[in-house]
Amino acid sequence: MKSKILILLFAVLSIRGLAQQVTQPVDIEKHIAQILMNKGEEADNQSYYELLLQFYNNPIPINTCQPQDLWALQLLTTEQVKDIMDYRKMYGEFKNKYELMAVSSLSIDKIKEILPFLSFNTPISLTTILKQSVTGKDNFLLGSTSQVLEPSNGFLEDKYFGDPYQYSLRLRIMNPGHTSLGLTLQKDPGELAFRADSLYTGPDFYSFHFYIQNQGRIKQLALGDYKLQFGQGLVLGAGFLAGKNASSITSLQATLKVQPYTSLTEYNYFRGAGTTIEIIKNLEVSVFYSNQLKDASVYSTDSLDTEVTSLRTDGLHRTLSELTAQNSIREQVAGAAITYSKGAGEIGIIGLYNSFNIPFSPKPTIYNLYKFSGKENYNVSVFGRYTFQNVTLYGEAAHTLHHGSAINLGIVSSLSKNIDFTFQYRYLAPDFHSFYGLTFAESSTLSNEKGAYWGMNIRISSSLTLTGYFDMYRFPWLKSSLPKPGLGNDGLVRLNYKYHKSALFYLQIQNEQNDRKISDAIVQQAMAHKTTKYILNLDYNLENPISFRTRLQWTISKFETEETGVLIYQDINLSLRKISLSGRYSIFDTDGYLSRQYMYEKDVLYAFSTPQFSGRGVRYYLLVKYAPIKPLALRAKWSQTIYYDRSSIGSGNSEINGNTKSQFTLQLKYDF
Repeated sequence: MKSKILILLFAVLSIRGLAQQVTQPVDIEKHIAQILMNKGEEADNQSYYELLLQFYNNPIPINTCQPQDLWALQLLTTEQVKDIMDYRKMYGEFKNKYELMAVSSLSIDKIKEILPFLSFNTPISLTTILKQSVTGKDNFLLGSTSQVLEPSNGFLEDKYFGDPYQYSLRLRIMNPGHTSLGLTLQKDPGELAFRADSLYTGPDFYSFHFYIQNQGRIKQLALGDYKLQFGQGLVLGAGFLAGKNASSITSLQATLKVQPYTSLTEYNYFRGAGTTIEIIKNLEVSVFYSNQLKDASVYSTDSLDTEVTSLRTDGLHRTLSELTAQNSIREQVAGAAITYSKGAGEIGIIGLYNSFNIPFSPKPTIYNLYKFSGKENYNVSVFGRYTFQNVTLYGEAAHTLHHGSAINLGIVSSLSKNIDFTFQYRYLAPDFHSFYGLTFAESSTLSNEKGAYWGMNIRISSSLTLTGYFDMYRFPWLKSSLPKPGLGNDGLVRLNYKYHKSALFYLQIQNEQNDRKISDAIVQQAMAHKTTKYILNLDYNLENPISFRTRLQWTISKFETEETGVLIYQDINLSLRKISLSGRYSIFDTDGYLSRQYMYEKDVLYAFSTPQFSGRGVRYYLLVKYAPIKPLALRAKWSQTIYYDRSSIGSGNSEINGNTKSQFTLQLKYDF
């Protein structure tokens, strides 16, 4: 006890000036936006954005969590996770956030980065939880509306049944780390606001969940809509995966088990009930059931039987064909997972069953030879993880009954205090079928891939870091976009330089090569497509309320012809007591689609935007947040893109006659 007091006194006295920074209130929008910008546009930021929001609303209990829970943040190194666990083992529970300063490998900047996603609370009774949920300060009602001001052909030609507005409404009543009750409603542009052709006459998409955790032996209980994350996501991946990005050490996933579903994305979730129960100490069993209608491309055979070619995942129901596909197939899912976790180790097994009321029958093409067909699918997998000192080994092996298998194996290690390393190997058979899997891979189809990934972070000094990765992969069988077995590789290097607290500069180079189908060839052929991307980025603060970002992106694409693309933008951010402003002006100039440019944009709360641009033009936006009184916050975003090389934007029903696309979004949040 005396040693713990001495450590705390030393930490507080030696950095007491910095302690004030840790206690400052967090603007979660700004905080997450900064993390995403540091990850880079090459990351799957939509998934990672939802992961961070998930942990913000349901923080990780630092005094009871396992190492894999901290790993899930994808913000900590192996050494940092180990040091947190060792400190807790040696000195007992963290009493408050200030004790993190006594963990030697955690800098003040790192503590500030992870604090919004951690909880220092102790378990409380369900009665107290429910009372605090009703009277607490974390409840909110959030309404948003958005519209593209220039009408597209779908509206001009009356192809869409609804109006051009997007609406969404979210109600959340929660006690972070304990309970969450949520209701979400959404209507996309072109969809009917209210429908009278079924028992449900409200907005097109609705979602509900009730979630409890850490109540005795009931570790998790979800009713309504939920997600599942076990092992490395070969069978059950909740979608919380950043993928390849400048952080480089991102191949490892955590077993989050049952989590509430809070996204506006209209697919890849379960609807029913799921729970995790502690059988004995360290041994937990998760069981789950789901029953829901899904969108699918359905057709009638010559014998008048009905078959499905594929599921539809865009969630759009604007036209007659889209409405015909809506809720056209019923899926039932049942399964269980057993997990044993003790100290630095974890092992588990999963069994999953999918059943459809209409059989799948893919189009009879050679590249569909191994695609799923029939009405039932069975998956089993085993997964594990073990940490010894600064080395973490992990893996999962899965199998589809009567079909193929999949493997994801890897290692993450702190080779020294300043060097982190990771290696991952994956094999996904062409006939491996997983409807709810999401793992670290090049392709999102979770089949027909074999690859290896290396990543490294080197802290050269307190102000200079070098990160990078190299990924090589091949596709053993044909794909719809590739007429032969293909291969490719992808490498990235980033050099970061931080000047005190006022500026961050980085240079990034990414090189990718993969096989691509040649367009307009009489006989289908493929050739190598080579892309090199350069980024120069500078973040700097003149004063506390004002910050800037200046970026230059340059892409060289070599395929059938050589293309070059350039993007330059300037950000200005101003944060005052009741109002904050974020603005950007960008210029882009590309030779074609293969040299297109991506950029992450700030948006209203719980929204996400990474637009892409090809051609020549400019884009600018202004995001405003105004909080006149404590429970209310108003957000508005205006954005406009002007093209100089065309007279129309888009194609088909989405085509806009003109060279300008403008969008306005308004959002109101009420806390109670």
